[in-house]
Amino acid sequence: MPGIKRIIKHVGVDLARGDRRCRRDASHTIKPGKYCLVIQDDGTPFKRSYCAECALPILKLCAAELRQIRDALYPHGIVAQPPSQEPTIGAALVAKNRKARGGKKAEQLLPSAEQVKEESENESRDPVPMPIASLRRG
Repeated sequence: MPGIKRIIKHVGVDLARGDRRCRRDASHTIKPGKYCLVIQDDGTPFKRSYCAECALPILKLCAAELRQIRDALYPHGIVAQPPSQEPTIGAALVAKNRKARGGKKAEQLLPSAEQVKEESENESRDPVPMPIASLRRG
């Protein structure tokens, strides 16, 4: 049986290594060590970064569009599959992500709970805390 097709290919989350500029609002900057939404349009080699504040409306719109597609395909709801048949990310994607991180596990790249708490106390402008480690792609 063929693998499950991924339809969201050019969207991911990245940890900024240097200062970045938000593509939706140029006055927003993404500081090193902050997570940001990254979108790469088809046919272009450039990636566009969005701060957490500007990423939220983009993600909400995307979620609404996916719900519309799902509702059009399944107007009477979705029948749940047995747990053994639920789609999973797969070992190949995990290996690809680990290779992109230079062999490091995702936990090694994430800040500790103390660092997050200290950062949130020092910075009052981070509007939406997003636990997005599981979304990080290479």
